[in-house]
Parts: sequence; C-alpha cells; structure tokens
Amino acid sequence: KEELNRIKKQSNLQIYLGDVLGTYYLGFNLESNSSLARSKEARKAINLAIDRKRIIENILGDLGELAKGPIPPKIIDNSHLSGYSYNPNLAKEILRKEGLLSGEKIKVIIRDEPETALFYRLSQYLIEDLQKLGLNLEITKISPKDYLRPETIAKCHIFIGRWIADTGDPDNYLQPIFNYNNLTNFTRYNNPKLVEMMDEAKKIINPNKKLEVYKKIQDIILEDSPWAPIFHPKTAIVTRKGIVGARISPLGIINYENILIESK
Repeated sequence: KEELNRIKKQSNLQIYLGDVLGTYYLGFNLESNSSLARSKEARKAINLAIDRKRIIENILGDLGELAKGPIPPKIIDNSHLSGYSYNPNLAKEILRKEGLLSGEKIKVIIRDEPETALFYRLSQYLIEDLQKLGLNLEITKISPKDYLRPETIAKCHIFIGRWIADTGDPDNYLQPIFNYNNLTNFTRYNNPKLVEMMDEAKKIINPNKKLEVYKKIQDIILEDSPWAPIFHPKTAIVTRKGIVGARISPLGIINYENILIESK
C-alpha cells in the first residue's frame, strides 16, 4: 500500500491494475474434532466476523478485490452474490448458540514468516477479528514448506490459504480444491453431489447454460462454507508517462508486442 501511494505521487509514472485469477481464504479442517467442522452455521459466523474491507484497505491498498465467493469473478460472474457483510455481533450470537464461546480451543496455524510478509500480516488481521468474538485460539507457527502438508492441516482447525488459477477454466480451478479425491482439497470438503455437478458442467457446450450451472455450484459451496473467502488479488504495472499498451493478463502474462512509446 505504501509503495503504491509513493508511486501515485510521482507525476512521471502511471499505474495499470490487473486482476489475478485467485482467492485468498480462511479454511476450515472439516475432518477435525472442532465444532467448526460439524457446524456450517458456525463457519458462516466466521465469515461474518472477518472485516475484509479493513484487510484490503490497510494491507493491499488497491491490489485486492473483496471476495463474495471462492471463484474469482473473472472466471465466473458473481454479480448475483451478496457476499458477507461484516457483522461481528451477529457472528458472536451464532457462535454462542453453536457452543463455540464456551471455551472450546480453536487451533489456528499461521506461516512462520517475517512480519512484513503478506501471509503473516493477513493472519494477524484475521486473528484479531476472531479474538474479538471471544474465541479461545491456540496459535501455532508452521514453516511455509510444511504449512499445507496434509499431516499439518490434520492437526489444526483453521488455516489460511490461497488458490491461483493455471487457466481461466472453471473446472480447472474448482476440481483441485473442492473434489475430495484431490490432496489439494486442503479442507477435506466432501460433497459427492457437487462433484457430479462439476463433472456435468465441464461437458456443457452452451456457454450460458454452463455459466448457470457454475453459479449453482458456487452457491452450494457458499452454503456449506468450507472456506471463508477473503479477497481476490490484483497486480500492477508501473510505467513512465508516454508508454502505452502495458497491460497484464489475469494469468500474469504481459504481451510486450502491444507496448508502444508515444511519439512526441
């Protein structure tokens, strides 16, 4: 954020923002012994407790878009989604009903990284939001290389992850993270009906029908809440004034053939 503000003050520079096909999220270990694994209402409460705007404004500046769901909007349109408004009082009320405020220990893992690292800063904001609810958190730092190992996730209740697309194809994005048969489904979310829908969706040729099925798929995932989606990242290119055509694709590709220098 500070670097972006510094660049904006320089009259000879210009910034172009681009979307990244990815999502940062708070994930729940659905095979744990936590009440969070048993209660989707409790997981929805955690969604309500996250101040996404504060994270985006204070950590990212312009380099993030509030996530209404797990799928980046450049892959599947999400204009029909309302997303989660920040409502800690309602979150606390739900968690109290679900028994999460009775002292149950919630095990949270964070990456053991420098305090300036994005994941570390994100984890601190999320921990603050959860502590405001009165949750009893046990926080453990894990080295980045071990962080998303199955044996690590198995010992926690909450972790922080991200998923970045290889392509713009929705099936390519969804199958690794929401099909139980894939190890990259770190939450161990298990919904056979959803997998059937994903398998059918990728066979549909009509783009409008395909889109409608993927919207329903995202609705189901949001209802089950294996994630609390936080933001979709953005990237930026900085150029001198007089340079035109500098853009970055959602896959992080720059087409240098399109970059020109304006004649004086």
